[in-house]
Amino acid sequence: MIHIIGAGTSGLLAARLLRDYDPIVYERQSHLPRNHEAVFRFRSQKIFDACKIPFRKMTVRKSIYYKGYFYNECNPYLANLYSRKVYNSIGDRSIWNLEPEDRFLTPIDLSERLAKGLTIKYGVDALTEVPFVNDEPIISTAPMPVLMREYGWPNIPEFKFKSIWAVTLIPRVPIDVCQTIYCPDLETPYYRLTLEPSRFIVEYIEHGIPGSFESLDEPLKILGLNPSDFEGPPSVKEQKYGKIEEIDEEIRLEFMYFMTREHNVFSLGRFATWRWILMDDVYEDIFKIESLMKSEGARRKYTLSQSHAMRYSRG
Repeated sequence: MIHIIGAGTSGLLAARLLRDYDPIVYERQSHLPRNHEAVFRFRSQKIFDACKIPFRKMTVRKSIYYKGYFYNECNPYLANLYSRKVYNSIGDRSIWNLEPEDRFLTPIDLSERLAKGLTIKYGVDALTEVPFVNDEPIISTAPMPVLMREYGWPNIPEFKFKSIWAVTLIPRVPIDVCQTIYCPDLETPYYRLTLEPSRFIVEYIEHGIPGSFESLDEPLKILGLNPSDFEGPPSVKEQKYGKIEEIDEEIRLEFMYFMTREHNVFSLGRFATWRWILMDDVYEDIFKIESLMKSEGARRKYTLSQSHAMRYSRG
């Protein structure tokens, strides 16, 4: 048996792929969480194939919108504006990549599909309420700072992150495109617009969150859309750890190795490993964790090379 902390996408995916181990999923909320209301695409179809979930392959077309003009090539000025707007720092971001890309779109009810048939205990804070059996492995998707505090890790580093808000509209009219528009203008509260067959997503950083169609007029017009094209009202979802900044790599690896060696806890997912990785990486990490669990003396006696020491995915 394995115990999985968190019924977000990473936890549910682990439970689906490791069903031979009789997984039990513990979720603190009283219902299935929806942690990915922002843009959520996959680079390959392997997750859908493994879970027998239908998918749709589409070409994503991208552009930049700044001060009333579209740009099909990025430049340092626009890239630095976007980085400052979203991360409060200057660094290489996804806005540089504007080439069309094939991606696999998630069904809007992905969480429900992944959860079907799983044993999930809702309203349970597994970190504080569940007396785990020492010989049974635990996969934790809890954010690393939460786990550090719970296990009394000394000298907890500063974890820098920013919340994002995803505002979603459901279309009334047929839509058969997948488009992403980056908006680096510091005077607008939204930073990215995404149009998909099943939804229109406007992503915001920390301020200016709309609550009506009227406040969405401008982002709709950028893509040639009208409020009448969509159902109302818009839904608004906060993602607390929307944008994270890396911590010291030595501390990150040391903590994950400590949790596995001393407590038989394997960290999984972007926030548990505190790395900017994709769900495709999480998929691979699940099998790496399975391999570690199977290794001789899986709880405390296995050894890991420094290059692989609970590193899982590099992102």
